[in-house]
Amino acid sequence: MLDRIKAIEAERCRLEAEQIQLMGRFVALARADGNRAIAGRAAGEWCAGVAKDEIAAELRWSRHRVSRQMGLARHCRTELPRLWELWRSGALDGWRVQVVVEASCRLSQPRNVAALEEAVTDPGRGNVTGRTVSELRQWCNRFVARAEPEDFEKRHREAMKDRRVETWQSEDGMGGLFLNTSGVNVAAINALLTRQARELGADDPRTLDQRRADLFMDRLLGRNHAEGSTVALDLTVVVPASALLGLDDAPGRLVDGTPVPAGVLRSLAGEPGTLFHRLVTDSKGNVLDVARLGRFPDPLLRLAVQVRDGTCMFPGCQVSAERCDEDHTVPHPRGPTCWCNLACLCRRHHRLKQQPNVTLRQPHPGVLEWKLPTGRTYVVVTDPIESACEGGALEFDQEMQDLLDPWIEPDEPSIEELRQALGV
Repeated sequence: MLDRIKAIEAERCRLEAEQIQLMGRFVALARADGNRAIAGRAAGEWCAGVAKDEIAAELRWSRHRVSRQMGLARHCRTELPRLWELWRSGALDGWRVQVVVEASCRLSQPRNVAALEEAVTDPGRGNVTGRTVSELRQWCNRFVARAEPEDFEKRHREAMKDRRVETWQSEDGMGGLFLNTSGVNVAAINALLTRQARELGADDPRTLDQRRADLFMDRLLGRNHAEGSTVALDLTVVVPASALLGLDDAPGRLVDGTPVPAGVLRSLAGEPGTLFHRLVTDSKGNVLDVARLGRFPDPLLRLAVQVRDGTCMFPGCQVSAERCDEDHTVPHPRGPTCWCNLACLCRRHHRLKQQPNVTLRQPHPGVLEWKLPTGRTYVVVTDPIESACEGGALEFDQEMQDLLDPWIEPDEPSIEELRQALGV
């Protein structure tokens, strides 16, 4: 049955590409007929527009949707031909194609567009056919931010001009609220609400989501908290040391993989109370082993595992690592509490792992092999933490290692003192 389900999906994707290709041909024929029947290009374009209207009427689509799908296929064929072939063969669907095309449109250099296509079609890197739409979007966002960090920062500044709050009324007396702002702000709000909701204790009858919603409204409307009070916040951000020192604009990222502009990171570093933990990585961006005796990981080991995994390590699950359990792949005490035996699993998939017909292995840190009741194996691999040294851009000597070990607190030593010590 799983084989048939997968085969149907591949055929659906292939037919989707064929359908859009036929739309293009239908519109092109209408344009050519218009050009022949009535002199002038404007007449041909008018006939092409009528053809789009007819497709929309036939499919019960909007004309906008027809135009959007045709534009997507046209861009894919001309700019990303390898991606187009994957779509035509049924290995890829339109949603994933759209994610990659949108990412390519944010790149200004043709060589970076080509690099994106090469990376995203490589099973060992972008792996476009092996990721969910959400996972692929995160990966593409990080690629674009790393490939052109200056443009990424410029777009972030422009996007911040559109920050806003929207509200709407819905059914059953409920309503919604949408906040569009910096990803760092959103992560900070999320971390604050989750922490305060958990601090209310097990005696509170509300669910975690209900507590978070109530706390959000209480703080926004000024209820149930002291006037002028401040709240300490622990926000985890992966920061390239080169960006922190101002040597380049390499972007950092939040635990869930969201890229953060270097300028925003440097601004955070200057705020009182900011503390950066250093996770040591090798030249490929893999975090080196961190371990401790006992069943429960200490805060630094827990942080390291969360940053490595980003989300729950079940295929396609997008629950943030910060809301997951740190599971021992080989149960404690038989398995150690170490970097190579811990993985982030949401509560649902933590329980799934304990079922008799499910097995889980971690042959390498951050690589999980799930064997599910059907006997099939699914592999989940974490993306390496992006390194400023990738591609030979920059290497740090032992003097910098010593300065940054074990952590940096911005006022001791200051960023300026670090720059002076390194002669930059």
